[in-house]
Order: sequence, then structure tokens, then C-alpha cells
Amino acid sequence: MIATANGMDANAYTSESYSVLTTALAKANDVMADDNATQEDVDAAANAVKAAMDGLVAIDGTEVQTPSTENNATQAGQETTTTKANAAKTGDVAVPAAVIGLLAASAVAVGITKKRKK
Repeated sequence: MIATANGMDANAYTSESYSVLTTALAKANDVMADDNATQEDVDAAANAVKAAMDGLVAIDGTEVQTPSTENNATQAGQETTTTKANAAKTGDVAVPAAVIGLLAASAVAVGITKKRKK
């Protein structure tokens, strides 16, 4: 939600309504940076940002586009050709297997080197 609010065009809204949003965003950023923030603090900050976004007043004659907050939104010019069922699985085991193989090879090399020194 913070990223969506940061993407809002300040020139499209009245300065009064946009200043409410910037104040809410500043407080939300402070909460996000606070390691001791509670879930209630986070929820309150998110609700304040949402309320400020909902309260934005467009300047007359300005076309305002509300940013999409849907998780399945695609950018213009990008068509979805892969369904979620056919999407690539990113939990690949090749990299961890390669690391384990390299560790085993280096352990064998160290063992051989030590044996030769005796």
C-alpha cells in the first residue's frame, strides 16, 4: 500500500488532500522502520494511508488514474500466457545440490592433500 501511495501523482490532487497523504506516508514509513512496532501500529498506519488515499481530491480538469492494488494485475503490453498451474517452480534443488557437491569435492581434496604429506 505504501508503494501504491508513493506512486500517486502530487500534481493531480489538491495540495491540502495530498499533504494529508504525505503525512500519513511519513508516519507509515516510521512505523515500518520501527523494529518494535506492534501489529496494531502497522494496521493503524496502513488504515491511515488508505484513508488519505481515499480522501484525495482531484484538481478540476485532471484525469486521475487510481493505481491497481490487485495482485493479479498486469502492466500494459504484458499479456499473461502462462497459467499458475503451468508456471515454473522456483523451489529448484540444483543450486543447493551443486554447493553440496563442491563441499564434498573440497573435503576429498583436503583429505588427499593431508594423506600425501604423511
